[in-house]
Amino acid sequence: MRPLRIELQAFGSYPGKEVVDFRLLAHRGLFVITGETGTGKTTIFDAMCYALYGEMPSKEGKDIRSHHAASTMPTYVVFEFEIDGVTYSVRREPEQERAARRGGETTLDKAKAQLDRLDTGASLATKSSDVNARCVELVGLKADQFKKVILLPQGEVAKFLVAKSTEREELLGQLFGGKVFEVVVDLLRERERDLGSQVGLVNTEIDHALENARAQVVRLHEVLGLDQPAELTTPDLLRQALIATAPAFAQLGARAAAATAEVQAATVAHEAAKSGAERFSRAEALRAQREQLHKQAAVVDADERRGLRSQAARPVVAADDAHGTAVLAHTGAEAELAGRKAAVTEAFTLLGITPDVGSAMTVTAAVQSLRTDVQRRLTLLDDQRVAREALIAAQAVVDRLTVEAEAATATLLTHRVIVDRVNTERPAIAAETADTDALDRDLNARRAVLDDRAQLDDLLTTLRTTSAAAAAASSRFNAILHRFDITAAPRLAASLTPGEPCPVCGSSKHPRLARDEGEVVSFTSIEAAAGERDRTATAQQAAEGAVLGLRGRLGDDADVPIGDLEARRTALMQRLTAATAANERLTALDAERTTADAAATAVSLRLAELRGHLATACAAVAERETSLAAATAAASEVDLDGVAAQRRVLAELETLSHGLETHFDRVTSATGALGSSGAHRAEALASSPFAAVDDARADLLDTSTETAVLRQVADCRDTVRTVAAQLGELEHQGIPGACPDVEAAAACAAAVAAESEGVLGARTAATTADTDARSFLGCHDDLVAGSGDLREQHAVAKKAHKVFSAGGALGMPLRRWVLAIELDRVTAAANVHLQRMTSSRYTLRRRQEVQDARKAFGLDLDVVDAHTGRPRATTSLSGGEQFQASLALALGLADVVSQGGGASGKRFEALFVDEGFGSLDPAALQEAIGALHQLHATGRMVGAITHVEAMKQDLHVGIQVKRLPDGKGSTVMVSP
Repeated sequence: MRPLRIELQAFGSYPGKEVVDFRLLAHRGLFVITGETGTGKTTIFDAMCYALYGEMPSKEGKDIRSHHAASTMPTYVVFEFEIDGVTYSVRREPEQERAARRGGETTLDKAKAQLDRLDTGASLATKSSDVNARCVELVGLKADQFKKVILLPQGEVAKFLVAKSTEREELLGQLFGGKVFEVVVDLLRERERDLGSQVGLVNTEIDHALENARAQVVRLHEVLGLDQPAELTTPDLLRQALIATAPAFAQLGARAAAATAEVQAATVAHEAAKSGAERFSRAEALRAQREQLHKQAAVVDADERRGLRSQAARPVVAADDAHGTAVLAHTGAEAELAGRKAAVTEAFTLLGITPDVGSAMTVTAAVQSLRTDVQRRLTLLDDQRVAREALIAAQAVVDRLTVEAEAATATLLTHRVIVDRVNTERPAIAAETADTDALDRDLNARRAVLDDRAQLDDLLTTLRTTSAAAAAASSRFNAILHRFDITAAPRLAASLTPGEPCPVCGSSKHPRLARDEGEVVSFTSIEAAAGERDRTATAQQAAEGAVLGLRGRLGDDADVPIGDLEARRTALMQRLTAATAANERLTALDAERTTADAAATAVSLRLAELRGHLATACAAVAERETSLAAATAAASEVDLDGVAAQRRVLAELETLSHGLETHFDRVTSATGALGSSGAHRAEALASSPFAAVDDARADLLDTSTETAVLRQVADCRDTVRTVAAQLGELEHQGIPGACPDVEAAAACAAAVAAESEGVLGARTAATTADTDARSFLGCHDDLVAGSGDLREQHAVAKKAHKVFSAGGALGMPLRRWVLAIELDRVTAAANVHLQRMTSSRYTLRRRQEVQDARKAFGLDLDVVDAHTGRPRATTSLSGGEQFQASLALALGLADVVSQGGGASGKRFEALFVDEGFGSLDPAALQEAIGALHQLHATGRMVGAITHVEAMKQDLHVGIQVKRLPDGKGSTVMVSP
């Protein structure tokens, strides 16, 4: 990865917009980044990290915006970089407040992120999370790794080189995240404690089960009256105690069985006494009820006869009632028929007709004849009405068509007037039209000329300014060059060394050295003046070229005053406006004339059509008048009043005749029903025990009384049979001669139960204690067997925590052991760089052997000197050698963190070394600078962050961070 350019605004210690273009420093390769402490040198690299990942490992996530930035200036970072020959740009803005567009309040803008590919312009991601993921994929590092790789913590690694094992462990933990291994140890400790708690809970349950079993064994001995065992501390002793109770338990069971048998016998005797007493009492009651039923037998027989005669009389009375109903129905039907016939006869008489009302058919035929005559007369009147309405409709059509023809004639005249008016106006307006597109092109060209003319005036002003600046720079250069020439002798004198020959005359004596009290001119001053002269001359040439180009494009207009050019443009604009209005008016007139012509043609066609329809309508009126005269003549014989009277009578007759046939049928049906009911009454009387209908009515009871009498008789008969059956069943079961003494039997059973209660209670208590004791022992065994895996897990967890926290056989905790492996990787990578820096003299290695068991070990470093072949402490290195070793360690750290080198092919082509130079003596500092040159020789851009003056003198100051004059933030200056 190669950083190309970073732009940041209102970020960290920079309140304004700052740009660092690393491409301007590429030809330098090795340079210094300097500035006062706290001005924000490392903020540049924080900005890189924030642009790529949206976070800065060394700062809070929201500690981004400059506290000195203007409220209207947004915070953002743009970072351009190159990976594998492809250039990318990532822009990121944090969540920030800004002034609202309306009102005096503020609004909150959400965080934004954008990742683009610069060579194609393609957008790769637009969401913060997506940009983060793509940057991790492209760079191959996370945020904390990136900061460690691109910005080498030289001072921190220098401490790391000579630190003790415990101190080095803390530093390694910070660099490689050793916290995670402490978390692992904590998790193992929590796991061991959790499993220990579970084992403790299981042990408590086991103890409770054993204690409960012991209590039940003690209780069992108490119930059986046995001496308590001397010791009941183990499950086996408890089981032996249970076995020892078996004989006493068996004896108690035998006594309980005998007592149970006695109780059962007494209970059976008591139940038998109760059953015998109940049968005796029941038999006495049934015998008394049977005697009472015998006394009621005569009354029951009389009631039965009365109910049966009522049943026999009911059909006779019902038949007589039905015959009476038939007589009434026949009389009513004949009366209704006679009334209907009289009404029909009266209606026909009003019209002078004598009808035949002997049957419904003859009456219907007479009504139909009358209906036909009335309908004929009505048809003649209706024909006359239809003819009159047709004549009126035809005349209305003639009137409507006449009105439409007159309106069409007026409309046609209006359209012809419009056409004549347009033809009159058009010639004058056509003379004012023009080609507006051509005029518009001319106007645009005139505007371009006017813009070029204004630009020419600006360029002429610029040319005068640049010419004056070029003349001044040339004069200044000549003056400095002249001053340089006249101060050559003093400069030579200043370079002479006493006793050494002069490079001009060769003499070693210098009696009178030239002196110049004025300003000393150096080659740097000459180069700066020459650069200023060339820059101003180039600016003058550029202005002259631009003026010549514009004058060539303007031609003659170059010397025309701007006011005249503006007047020409105004006149052209007025002409364009007038031509546009005339074109629009002419187009509107042509459209109006076309519309009027089309409308006049359509109206002419419609007028001709209307005139044809009008002739047809007049002929139809004449035809309708003839039809009306014929219909009027045909209806002259019809008397309107007579027809109305006939219609009223006809309506009444239709109503009367409508149900006449039903009345005839009803009389016929009533006559038949009358004969049938008379025959049925005679038949019912003949089959009954009665001589006359009145006899039957005399014996008839109402229905409810008859039903109640017969039900009482049936119930009495059923009761006699039930009493006999129940008494027979009791005699079969056996009825005692005397009633048994139930109370004496109950007292005997209670006495026996009381005597056996103590024995049975003791057996129940003993059984419960024995069962519970065995159950608790079984629970104890299940808990012991089921907790084996848990105890094994606890033992393993306890051992793992002990090994990981205090170390195993080596006595090295997990965190230090893992960090030792990382340290081996770092020293292996560092030795590649260290051997190149020291011509293969020095290599670093981790000390494997234990020198003092009382001290922490495993992370001590030694340096192996190839000149002696023996390892020695890193503190024995000189200052310059220590810098080389610490720089190699920093590079090794970067390689390991980025998994670089031969592992994945990743290479970071720009590295920045952070401080660590201030503690070096001059000789060591020169060795350190040499090491930086060697690092640069590998093809990397190297920036050294420092404020050591000697390094600023020996190395190019590429980036300088300065505090602003008001003290509110900093600014960056890049020197190519």
